[in-house]
Amino acid sequence: MNPLKHTLRYLLITLIISPITASAFEEAATDFDYTTTDNEVTINSVSSNDAQLTIPSTIDGLPVTSLFVYALLGEYPAQQFTIPDSITDFPWNLINDSFRNLTEIVIDPNNQHFTSIDGVLFNKEATKLLVYPANKEGDYTFPDSVTPVSYTHLTLPTSDLV
Repeated sequence: MNPLKHTLRYLLITLIISPITASAFEEAATDFDYTTTDNEVTINSVSSNDAQLTIPSTIDGLPVTSLFVYALLGEYPAQQFTIPDSITDFPWNLINDSFRNLTEIVIDPNNQHFTSIDGVLFNKEATKLLVYPANKEGDYTFPDSVTPVSYTHLTLPTSDLV
């Protein structure tokens, strides 16, 4: 066999069977599928294995303003979920279904539509609790600004008493 062919074959086999290190994928750990309409970006799907999932405020120089209703379907290992100031709409009601390890939701303080207080998601005025992270531990006191809770989307933790 030609020595050059032998060397190339060896390199190819080595690349195929060699273990791939995590550092090779560090930058690609989170991937976004998106569409652009009227100079705004909507994220259609998210693929991530990061402990901290951050939605970018811009993609290709355009503001990310929303997440498609099914963008967060799936299961994510993230313990922290961060939303930028540019987001005006996202499927917040699906967060606890997709983020079972979530302990904190972080909202950019300049966001005009949402806020987070002690890692809990509220509307901007903090009158409506939108999401209490599924894996947040400890006691929690609602801010005085919260109006009575509606039970239409209430998710209770699993209990041995039921």
